[in-house]
Amino acid sequence: MTARYQLECSCGAKVAVDVSQAGERIDCVCGAALDVPTMRELRQRQRVVADTEVVPRPWGPRQAAMLLGLAIAVLSAAVMGRLWFKRPVAPDLNTPAAIRQLDAQMQAVTPLQSWVIWQDGLLRDGLVEYQTPASIAYQEQLAANNHSLVLALASAAFGLLVFLAAVLLAPQQRPAGAS
Repeated sequence: MTARYQLECSCGAKVAVDVSQAGERIDCVCGAALDVPTMRELRQRQRVVADTEVVPRPWGPRQAAMLLGLAIAVLSAAVMGRLWFKRPVAPDLNTPAAIRQLDAQMQAVTPLQSWVIWQDGLLRDGLVEYQTPASIAYQEQLAANNHSLVLALASAAFGLLVFLAAVLLAPQQRPAGAS
């Protein structure tokens, strides 16, 4: 939309002109001919705001809260995406090296150690899956990753709540003439 400016006629009427009319001659409603000044002179005059023209409102705390909420939500979503796609990979325990390591550990157990294992573990818990140090480390990394995912999800939800609160809790418009 082109900018419009006011020209005053000798009759007191105000005529709105476009920048594209600079240097032309136009007629007032009273019939008088008006010379439209140059673009530089037009820009020094008062600008006319049309009813359909959108006037930007000043930045306020509501817009700042909306931006803050969206920023928190977007950053948290980015962190969640990174955590999801970079989650730990389970170790492959069926490789020949892992089996050889387990065999070597079993061969190194003394009769006294096997008696303690029998008394402390097998009689109390029964047969359970042996946890290698690699699988224990994987489970700890997975738990930490899941915990971080939950925190990122909570902060994204908080950001969205801040945004929605700023949007929905807008100040009520007072009708014209109300004091």
